[in-house]
Amino acid sequence: RGVTSTSLGQFLFAARFSVDTFLLVSGFLAVLVLLKRLPTSSGNNSLGAMGRWIPPLVIYRLVRIVPLYGICLVFWWQLAPLLLYVGNSITAPPALWDYGWHHSTELCNEWWWTNVLFINNWVPFNRAEMDTCFFHSWYLAVDMQLFLLAPLLIWAHYHSLQRHPDQKWYQTRGSRATLLLLLTSISSVAYLTHNRGWSANSFDGQAVVRFHQEGYDKPYVRAQGYFIGILLGMWYHEHHEKQQGLKSLQPRNSILGTRVAVGVALVVLTIVIFGRTGVYNHRPCEYNEWPSSVFAPLHQQTTVCGSSDWSPWLNYLYTVTSGFLWSAAVAIIIFLCVSDSEGGRTINVILSHPIFVPFSKLSFGAYLVHPIITSIWTLSSTQKMQYSDVNFAMTYMSICVVTFAMSLLLSLLVEFPIMSFSRRILEHYRSAKEDTELSAYHDDPETRSLLPTSEKNGFHLPKDGWENVSFDPSDQKKSSNREFSGKPYGSMLSLDEEVKPF
Repeated sequence: RGVTSTSLGQFLFAARFSVDTFLLVSGFLAVLVLLKRLPTSSGNNSLGAMGRWIPPLVIYRLVRIVPLYGICLVFWWQLAPLLLYVGNSITAPPALWDYGWHHSTELCNEWWWTNVLFINNWVPFNRAEMDTCFFHSWYLAVDMQLFLLAPLLIWAHYHSLQRHPDQKWYQTRGSRATLLLLLTSISSVAYLTHNRGWSANSFDGQAVVRFHQEGYDKPYVRAQGYFIGILLGMWYHEHHEKQQGLKSLQPRNSILGTRVAVGVALVVLTIVIFGRTGVYNHRPCEYNEWPSSVFAPLHQQTTVCGSSDWSPWLNYLYTVTSGFLWSAAVAIIIFLCVSDSEGGRTINVILSHPIFVPFSKLSFGAYLVHPIITSIWTLSSTQKMQYSDVNFAMTYMSICVVTFAMSLLLSLLVEFPIMSFSRRILEHYRSAKEDTELSAYHDDPETRSLLPTSEKNGFHLPKDGWENVSFDPSDQKKSSNREFSGKPYGSMLSLDEEVKPF
């Protein structure tokens, strides 16, 4: 027994749920960003229009991700092993480098192209995420694959709202398709966990090996948080557009409802994190051993190891539902934050504190860099590390400082300049498109005859789009500063404006 069997040790194992949080937020923001950039013309609801709309979004995302991702991949693959080898050759045998990093470089020599194509969570097939090139980048592959699916769901949601404006967000084809995919993901995990003997407990030998090889980094497992985020984004878009919040959904005593929601979320998070306390009282299972706490395949002998204190059904329920429950609980917290409820305001004050803003801008670089820093730190050691709470805390803080310092350097040299350049390209593209549409409408005699006299000679295409203009001959006698669909000129968000954090 050790720290892994204590309540404090469960924070180490709960780190994997951070990925579900990231995917949840990614799905939520995808809805906000994509709905903002959808073509607003009623004639742009065809599949052809959607085909013209999606590629620029994918290209913009690639420009945003690939440069920094590629630099970190090359550093991991080529430069970091060289630095480690040179450093260790002075103080320790080169065998230490061979033991720690040589296998990773061999994987990148053969499979680096899977990272570039964002398929490294599928190819090579049937391998654990740690047995791939730049192992932690499987998250980018999953996120990109789900992002390619998101426009189809969001477009179906938007198209239904265009055809039936009175529909609620949960009645659209997009939301129903998203819910169906969410249930499919849960059912797939339930089926495979029972039939393949999966376990999410880290010391369960062959059961957790199979889970990592067949499901841990696959979208059919990880998509649950993303789909919950999409559904939350669809709800938020409807109530934000109608200037409604939690008050429109809760009974009069909104404070009580908020407290109940916060209580449910905290209870769920506590169970998911600390529910495994004591589950690692037995020795860790060997690689080929099956613990007695899983539904092992036929003809496989089980033994008392790993999480054997649990019954097979309890382990099964935790493996199947833990990711979904975590995502649902975090979604409740986001729901309270964006709905401007009484309790949500308190949470929002904490999570939206300005102190988090610099770290949020460096988070992508920190995600890419931190395994490099951690690997160099551990593999450069010439002796075994003895665990203690103080040693762990000091190591954690030291790695964090170095990681964010490196992230700041990479952001200043690579990420921020590319983001600025891509914004300028988008502004130029948007300006050229508006000028083209402006010329077409300006040269049309029928359209020109409906414009006020003051606007016939030089007018500007409204950002709201021409489809929202209500042409009325009586408008020729009105001021040119009229409103479109209840909104003045320029009321729509620009194409390249970022979504504000909640």
